Amino acid sequence: MLEIKDVSKKYGSAVAVNSVSLRIERGEFFCILGPSGCGKTTLLRMIAGFERPSSGRIRLEDTDITDIPPYQRDVNTVFQNYALFPHYSVFDNIAYGLRAKKCPAAEISDRVEQAIALVGLSDLATRMPAQLSGGQQQRVALARALINRPKLLLLDEPLSALDKKISEQMRYELADLQAKTGITFIYVTHNQAEAMTMAHRVVVMNNGCVEQCASPTELYQRPATRFAAEFVGSMNFFDGTIEPMGGDTDTFGILLEGQAHIRRRGQADGKPGRSVVFGIRPEQLRVSLLEPKEYENGLFGQITRHVFMGDATQLQIHLQNGKLIEVKVPNYLLAGDLVMALEANEQVWVIWSQGSGVVLYDV
Repeated sequence: MLEIKDVSKKYGSAVAVNSVSLRIERGEFFCILGPSGCGKTTLLRMIAGFERPSSGRIRLEDTDITDIPPYQRDVNTVFQNYALFPHYSVFDNIAYGLRAKKCPAAEISDRVEQAIALVGLSDLATRMPAQLSGGQQQRVALARALINRPKLLLLDEPLSALDKKISEQMRYELADLQAKTGITFIYVTHNQAEAMTMAHRVVVMNNGCVEQCASPTELYQRPATRFAAEFVGSMNFFDGTIEPMGGDTDTFGILLEGQAHIRRRGQADGKPGRSVVFGIRPEQLRVSLLEPKEYENGLFGQITRHVFMGDATQLQIHLQNGKLIEVKVPNYLLAGDLVMALEANEQVWVIWSQGSGVVLYDV
């Protein structure tokens, strides 16, 4: 539905967006994720028409919209501050776009009532924005954007001003709303949880460039770059080199920093001696007082800190090879001697399966 081809945006010598190419499908909930200053909002503003690309083209279906002004694009935007008219009621805020198009009064009334019902505000139609909570104001902004039935709805960090509990609730409501309407959503955020909860696909941006574009599951389980792995969730990293494993074609070896050897299921992408980075997430690790089995990997270290987090305990472990890593252990697995070892900051094995973690080659 939307094609962004080799789009760049420069402000003098500063490059905000650097040769980005993306294809977004009809009816998709697509998320642009990245830290502050990565270019995600600039990219969204170019799709909306508020910024003009320095180079590259943007196509919406069969139309090149690169040079078309915002008001002529079939695109609506929900801003971070919602931008509601303070002197208009909920009904009048939502009806504004239809009245600007000079739609018949009966059609306006019907469509506004439908939009208000869609976002669950039927009992608040006569209220003013100042009489609404942050979550309710956001629903008004959504209804006002959706009532024009745009081909694309752009959302620029709309949950950032809400408290944690309301924000979490609104994630599910937004996903349900997108599914009900079938409108293509493009959502900008720096919040990993928002992207992973709502999106069909996520593009991770860094320094104006695309690091990876994938489903939330693939992005988390198979990150393509070190930045993507670090930005989405937590990850322990080890520098290493590929080792030969004789006649065994189902596994290969990695010599980690500090001369620790591990085995990895699968075939190596490269010859022995190639530099790699091995990454593994804290929840993929377990701690034990017993040595690992032959089909497992294990490193020995000392617990230096443990933090109770409700459903899990976060451990900091100083390995014998000098590396400091994090392990996340569900609390239901902690019992007996292991609890005593935690409290005494004893030495333990950190263990994981040979299929866990990810090997990054382009380092």
